[in-house]
Amino acid sequence: MAARLRQGFALCSSAQSAPETTVDRLLEAAAVLARKHPALSALLTPTEESEEAEPNALFKTIARSLPTFDVGYNVDVTRDLAVRIFCTGLGLAIQQPDPAVLFRPTRQAVLSALRTAEAP
Repeated sequence: MAARLRQGFALCSSAQSAPETTVDRLLEAAAVLARKHPALSALLTPTEESEEAEPNALFKTIARSLPTFDVGYNVDVTRDLAVRIFCTGLGLAIQQPDPAVLFRPTRQAVLSALRTAEAP
């Protein structure tokens, strides 16, 4: 599943794309994959056991695909938070008749978390 997610995400990221556009594309690509493979939603939802273990391949794939801001501190913590927001927002969105309704607030929350890594 992580390989399929990486393939979908490979087309989403571009150095020239605005971070907002990148996150929108990532959400849409993940939603398309989740519609084809309903088990993805369960895999993206952190459980008590997964929080204690090393992050799984899906989380790592998402973390590598999210936009990066140049100057920062606490980057690992804020990226982990952004991944969890992304996964939670996506998991809730794909349960809706129109997933796009939750994409905008999810995008805003993900970008806000990533931007907290910027130096004060």
